[in-house]
Amino acid sequence: MTEFMTLISGPTNLQVVKTTSTTAVVQWEPSQGDIDRYRLTISPHEGAGRTREMTVGPGENSAHIQQLEAGRMYDIMLVAEKGQSRSQPATTQVVPGKTIPG
Repeated sequence: MTEFMTLISGPTNLQVVKTTSTTAVVQWEPSQGDIDRYRLTISPHEGAGRTREMTVGPGENSAHIQQLEAGRMYDIMLVAEKGQSRSQPATTQVVPGKTIPG
């Protein structure tokens, strides 16, 4: 039996705006429409390491990710949630401790 999931509008343009050796700040364009929360998933790009999740309030458009390992690449995925529904994910990558060109 297939569960029917209503597609909700998701966040877009997820990008890393600042890093230190162990933290990163990400920012995004908010979802169009009513949502309950955003859920950020942070996982090491390769090798062992635990995946972490953070929830962010619906009115927010940035998050401060802490306790990262310097020089290691992480995959970051952001979805909007409303009830049991999830949006399409916005994704980016970050390597803490490296300066972002710009």
